[in-house]
Amino acid sequence: MSRRKRIIKRRCLCYDQRYSSFLVSKFINIIMISGKKELASNIVYNVLSLIKSRYMLNPLIIFEGAIYNSKPSIELKSKKVGGSIYKIPVKITSARGLYISMKWIRYFAIRRNEKKFYIALYKELIDTYNGNGGAILKKTELYRLADLNRAFAHFAF
Repeated sequence: MSRRKRIIKRRCLCYDQRYSSFLVSKFINIIMISGKKELASNIVYNVLSLIKSRYMLNPLIIFEGAIYNSKPSIELKSKKVGGSIYKIPVKITSARGLYISMKWIRYFAIRRNEKKFYIALYKELIDTYNGNGGAILKKTELYRLADLNRAFAHFAF
């Protein structure tokens, strides 16, 4: 196995068709399961149209606000030192923070008890935008654990 550092090429993601937003396109890809992109895009567009009809605002404002409210700036990574495993707080890039935030929103929307997924996703986005969704609770719990494990930060990678 080569130990040489390789430059990783990132795929550039196209903007979505309806809102011409990078975040909506990324969120569609995260919602997508088993390659069914058309179904995922219909779900996300239904959610955004529901936001537009209920709040009479540009839905991208609420969507981006929800994602940026739940976006973490640190992450806990496990490292084994001397037979014991420590959780080490590590700073992450902005792109990684967006990815984690979107995954949390999807996870907590799936866990809601709604008949239709797009309604659960709508409610989770609104709750996250208002500051009391499951993704916000997960973020605060992550920061609390990172603060507790701050003493192990000198073991950073």
